Amino acid sequence: MLSSFLYYFNNYTVVIGNMAYFEAGDFEHCYELWKSDGTLAGTKMLKDINPGFNGSYPYSLFVY
Repeated sequence: MLSSFLYYFNNYTVVIGNMAYFEAGDFEHCYELWKSDGTLAGTKMLKDINPGFNGSYPYSLFVY
């Protein structure tokens, strides 16, 4: 379920094909890696890398 309190940094966004990958956070997971196809239904956390409220704070994303 997509939280209504989603925070993200658009300067940490990369696009591969039709998917955008970015750092985003909510009150339950803090900042983790998310992905989106541009729709609400297609936006979700990719993985809760560091479970709990500490988050993993992924940054410097790039396409390789």
